[in-house]
Amino acid sequence: MDIKIIAMDLDGTLLTDEKKVTSTTKEVLQKCRELGYKVVAVTARILTSMEDACSVELFDDIILNNGGCIYHCETASTQIKGEISLPLVQEIKKEVEPFCERIDFCTNNAYYIYKQKSNANKPFIIDIDSLSEIKEPIMRINIYFPENTKLEKYRDKIKKNHPDLNCFLMQGSEDKSGWLVINPKGISKFTTLLDYATQKGINEQQILYFGDGLNDLEVMNSNVYSVAMGNALPEVKKVSKEITLTNNEDGIAKFLSKRLLQKED
Repeated sequence: MDIKIIAMDLDGTLLTDEKKVTSTTKEVLQKCRELGYKVVAVTARILTSMEDACSVELFDDIILNNGGCIYHCETASTQIKGEISLPLVQEIKKEVEPFCERIDFCTNNAYYIYKQKSNANKPFIIDIDSLSEIKEPIMRINIYFPENTKLEKYRDKIKKNHPDLNCFLMQGSEDKSGWLVINPKGISKFTTLLDYATQKGINEQQILYFGDGLNDLEVMNSNVYSVAMGNALPEVKKVSKEITLTNNEDGIAKFLSKRLLQKED
């Protein structure tokens, strides 16, 4: 395996069900970095939400907001990859509000929750009553509907009305139901990961990726060396090149120890 980048999703992948990174996995990731591998987190979370679960010091760089930006850990700087214009946000809100039960407007710094009160005791989760309360660019929208069976119908409608946006179904291995995600056109975990690799002079085949949910599918179905977690959704396992143990069994650490570190030793 000619691997240069070790990339991974967080929830359901690197993080256990208790939202922790085990000491075993931390040790293995540190060993990989010492050997020269770039260790990269690729998550739908924003930075403050990610820091709530694990330390940025585990990684060389972090792809956040479903590909919306890259956080460079060494310089603590953020590279924005895409935003959704306010007129488009307003159009989407008007179209889905009568049917949905909740909308998350995700910026680089916070989740703004509309229609359904989160009552979350976290500074980066903010309940709002109006879009006018958001004073920063919106990078992603999550839309939740009361009837999961109609997700594809609503997705297809949004895609038809807004071909300049990237709308897709999302479900994690831990989630019983799904929701819709709207990204700027051309922005996803995969496109930003590939752009990141290109900036480093690394090709697609030199990326190793661990994932579990539907927003990992594009990566898993590419030329990246994809590894599904043992707890991953069936759709993810089906297209991955290999399957490791679950997120609660140090699946990432066990795979890396066997396939990369043993070779290095």
